[in-house]
Amino acid sequence: MQFSTEDYQLQYENLLTQLPNFKALNQKAFIFIDPYEYKHIKASQIKNLMSKGSSEVLLWLPTQFMYRFASNGTPEALKDFITEIIPNFNEWRPGKVRNFISELKQGFQNFLGDIFFVDTFTIQRDPNTVFCLFFFTSHIKGFEKMLEAKWEIDTEYGEGWNYSGNPPGLFHEHKTNPLETKLKIFKI
Repeated sequence: MQFSTEDYQLQYENLLTQLPNFKALNQKAFIFIDPYEYKHIKASQIKNLMSKGSSEVLLWLPTQFMYRFASNGTPEALKDFITEIIPNFNEWRPGKVRNFISELKQGFQNFLGDIFFVDTFTIQRDPNTVFCLFFFTSHIKGFEKMLEAKWEIDTEYGEGWNYSGNPPGLFHEHKTNPLETKLKIFKI
């Protein structure tokens, strides 16, 4: 295992040169990116990391803050990040934060293509604070293990982790299962 607190751009360049060596040795790389600022992260870089060898990427994004700024006074760095995976950003209105996460996931999937799998793992502190881990893999087994881990943690919805230290209030938001909603739409 190798850990680094170096600047992402330096590590990105190092990884691009190291990943083919892992592949040649029949080893796999798991890359966790926890950026201080998402403005330096690009979907094309994740695609390059995935293409250079047998690697999986886990990317933490402050989706709650990104969502808040995406709908009001979008900074250029966020606009650049989103536009790479969602080209029609100017017409894009994701609704709630979970829709924002779902749209980013679909944008990543469209950008990366069918040879890669993309999944999300949400971290919810309260109904208004949701962050997200984005998981990228080229192997069906890695994708399966991610799904298993999500369902083991969240047996009801398979979405992620929810801090439920306080019982829901009288007017808490009622959750519906998104799979049930999709199946109802498909049935029509």
